[in-house]
Amino acid sequence: MDPRMAAELMKRVQGKPSQKKLSLIIGDFVKAKLPYFDVCISNTPYQISSPLIFRLLSHRPLPRICILMFQHEFALRLVAKPNTALWSRLSANVQLYAKVDYLMHVGKNNFRPAPKVESSVVRVIPRDPPPPVRFEEFDGLGRIVFSRRNKTVHGNFMAKGVVEMLERNWRTWCSETNQIIEDDVNMKAKVEKILDDTGNLENRAAKMDVDDLLKLLSAFHDAGIHFA
Repeated sequence: MDPRMAAELMKRVQGKPSQKKLSLIIGDFVKAKLPYFDVCISNTPYQISSPLIFRLLSHRPLPRICILMFQHEFALRLVAKPNTALWSRLSANVQLYAKVDYLMHVGKNNFRPAPKVESSVVRVIPRDPPPPVRFEEFDGLGRIVFSRRNKTVHGNFMAKGVVEMLERNWRTWCSETNQIIEDDVNMKAKVEKILDDTGNLENRAAKMDVDDLLKLLSAFHDAGIHFA
């Protein structure tokens, strides 16, 4: 937050017709109560890049379009595709809820003083209506699948603590939905069967697109296994 910049902006429009069209809010964008808007243009503070974009995608009603400048590497991760080096949990999470296009590179010499990093501008168009998928569930699956993106999905699910966490979630779901809880449940076998049935036993996160992740999430949900 920079109250000096806010004061300078108000000074420039004072007494002009544009003053009536400007509503200036000084605060933390990620935490502030936002008014209605359908367009967002931001030279983003790079340390809040991820919280900012997910705040925009969770805002209701959804904005029509967002033109955002980020650190170059972050922007490339937003638009990355499966089977590329930068495809990640961030890429999948954002592309589930929005169409993201790379617009332009902005060199550091365009700023005074020049920062240490390069920048890029992207266009984010939220999918409206958004897909009927809880972000916490999709992100929870992504945390496991992308924990080691070049390892097999099976290997990531067999990592220490993952099966135990899924069993706790499954038992919670059974209790909340009045399902019978098996005394001798073999959660490891349940997980492996789901991965096998969906063709993901030997698959790798680096090759899985958003549709692949959604199908896998749906298969786990059908078995009462949740990630949040």
